[in-house]
Amino acid sequence: MEKLLFWNMLLPLLLLQFYPVLILSEPYQFPEKYFINCGSDSAVTQGSRKFVGDKNPGSFSVGKSNPVTDSSQSAADTSSLYQTARFYTEPFSYNLDINETGQHVIRLHFFPFKSDKANLEDALFNVSASRASQNFIPEIVYRTCKEVNLNSTQAANSADITWHFNVSKNARHLVRVHFCDILSQSPNIFNFSLLIYGKYNQSINPVDYTIQTAVPFYHDFVVDTGDSDFISIGVAPMDGFLEKRAYLNGLEIMEFITEPGLELGMSEQKKKHNLFIIIGSVVGGLVVCCLIVLFLLCKKRRKTKPLETMTSYVSAQPDASAPFLSLLSNFTMKNSNESIVVKEFLLTIKAGKFEIYFIPSKNSSPLAFINAIEVFLAPTGFIPDKTIHINSTGIKGNYSVSLSTVLQKVHGINVGGSTVTADNDTLMRNWITDDQFLLIPGSAETKQFGSYDNLIYGRPNGSTEYIAPREVYGTAKMLNTSTQTKSSNITWRFKVNEQAKYFVRAHFCDFISNSLEYPGISLCINGNFCQWISPYETVQRLAAPFYADFVVESAKSGNFDISVSPYNPGEIVNHLAFLNGLEIMQLMENSYSSFVPPRPKKKIFLIIAASLGLAFAFIIIVIVIVRLVCMKEDQSKIPDASAKSFSHVEVAAAK
Repeated sequence: MEKLLFWNMLLPLLLLQFYPVLILSEPYQFPEKYFINCGSDSAVTQGSRKFVGDKNPGSFSVGKSNPVTDSSQSAADTSSLYQTARFYTEPFSYNLDINETGQHVIRLHFFPFKSDKANLEDALFNVSASRASQNFIPEIVYRTCKEVNLNSTQAANSADITWHFNVSKNARHLVRVHFCDILSQSPNIFNFSLLIYGKYNQSINPVDYTIQTAVPFYHDFVVDTGDSDFISIGVAPMDGFLEKRAYLNGLEIMEFITEPGLELGMSEQKKKHNLFIIIGSVVGGLVVCCLIVLFLLCKKRRKTKPLETMTSYVSAQPDASAPFLSLLSNFTMKNSNESIVVKEFLLTIKAGKFEIYFIPSKNSSPLAFINAIEVFLAPTGFIPDKTIHINSTGIKGNYSVSLSTVLQKVHGINVGGSTVTADNDTLMRNWITDDQFLLIPGSAETKQFGSYDNLIYGRPNGSTEYIAPREVYGTAKMLNTSTQTKSSNITWRFKVNEQAKYFVRAHFCDFISNSLEYPGISLCINGNFCQWISPYETVQRLAAPFYADFVVESAKSGNFDISVSPYNPGEIVNHLAFLNGLEIMQLMENSYSSFVPPRPKKKIFLIIAASLGLAFAFIIIVIVIVRLVCMKEDQSKIPDASAKSFSHVEVAAAK
């Protein structure tokens, strides 16, 4: 019996210890939406993606715009996804319902085919998306916090942080506490307690609000102060978790203000009770009718009213309060070297409504168009919240990815391999070959793994198939030590924007060596920063994929160099250096858009005012009618003057 009791007590503790691992190991499943075939009423399947037509949308809506179809003779040679499009001469939008907060992939497909309705090739426009961080307080509040951090030997109740705030006695207050886990490398590391007056204890589990770190959330309480003239708020760690931490990012306290009402006597309330019920019912019904009428008017106006009657849609200067982020600015396909262009972005989207606007420039012939749209949830932690930051002079620091930061894909490189199309990539990405970027072609030789199926994914600190496919990790470029050039490294050079920040992900998989007993590789960026890369220290297995992330500032030259060379500590001689893949994304920090969604002019307010006027007139008429009815009921209780009456003499005589 004692053993059974022991296990009953031990089992919950074991579950608490392993619960984070169970959550984190949940497999990612490629989503079914959103994949939109713009300007079409039919679905198009590409690999595991089914692009649905937007003429009869179900889970999304499309703003006022026009569909267009490719009318050229070359349409038969083009994928059906690029034979239709949606265009308009004024801003138009796609409105999506996002089910889960997290990092999302956004892809915009453009192909300016020939059409009699519109010259898509001359289109010049911007693209804006609703911000991922629509919070109740400024983002800067969520980027700082006060923390309690205990070591494993300290009891969780041995320390806390407590704040005291002077407030009114015998009052009711709304307390809103703001949290954002900027401390953890991954979710499910710890829970903690929120304390009010040191007595009320609320367990805070960040995973209950979001499955990612660095995503803001808040919790509300209503607190009655009673005889106390202060409110005490505190946070404290909890036992049973991998880390004993507690934190708080922000706090708001608001006092409820109530106006004293006029007290009515019970008899007077009874007299007016029925009248109030009648009037309330009529007014309530009338308000509902007015709302229905206004809804129908607005819906009809949205369908029929030309956008020329709407106000300007560009504000003077975008700032941190702007509700939209800029994805593309002055985008055009004119003079493009590629017939089909796919722009890919990564950004955090909150659950709820998400809008993408296509905004024509205000030139002589404004026009914006889109052929296809993809918006889907990325794997958890696909882009880390924090990573190594390297400035233009090679100084190392730390970088935290903001919720309002947009990442735009620049390159996906399959080093040593062939082109990987979307059909062979787990997230439907395209990877190009590296030869055009190689600074000295003879410095490297190509290597290929015998069987891609034998790659070992899922090692601790390792990669997954959603980070990069087997076709990327199964090929590599290795330093060629037998060439006459006797190169000491392999260098790739990329043209990028000057003095901009880039997220760089380097992919490694050692299927080349016979063992991991070698010092490792030196990965250098722009020649002024080098990082030691060790397959043994990272994954401890051959043929096990892994990757390394950096945020790098480009120099004024506009050149971006990445090289690998043997790591030779001390007297140890090492001739092995390789690279399997490379991704480069530009960090579009504070990419606030000046776009303001079109709003109807003041004519709609005249309709609303007229409707309210009619409503009040109707209410007055109802009150008058009810009052007249009540007066008639009172008069009916007075004896009729023509009725027969008797005196007391007549009553006595009758006896």
